[in-house]
Amino acid sequence: MNRITKENSKIANTVLKIISKGTTVIYIAKAFDDFAATYITPNIENQLGYTSEDFLSYPEFWLNHIHPDDRAKVLEGLSPLFENGHHTHEYRFQHNDGSYRWMRDELTLLVNDDGTPLEIIGHWIDITERKEAELI
Repeated sequence: MNRITKENSKIANTVLKIISKGTTVIYIAKAFDDFAATYITPNIENQLGYTSEDFLSYPEFWLNHIHPDDRAKVLEGLSPLFENGHHTHEYRFQHNDGSYRWMRDELTLLVNDDGTPLEIIGHWIDITERKEAELI
């Protein structure tokens, strides 16, 4: 049994290293209250200039860094997540340097056996270049 546990741990660490080097940021967030992130892969620093600790430092971090013009739309867009169990949206998020980057955010709702929401698992990818090309 210990062998399987050690093997699974090794695989999990390898997967985390691969993800951390990639362009997709994976996160876990509360499925209630303020939707605060409880985990985010370290490659958030490559994408948006924040460390994982910065991002997790206070519950409103995610919401407060969404572009003010996009904030209401993003919050309204959470309804389909709770209806369908998944949702994808695109919005601007403030980089640590003060600029805004376009993010594609794909969310999946995890629920317990009775259907009560437990947490949100999502992944971000920076689509700024695509959005800028669409404007040309």
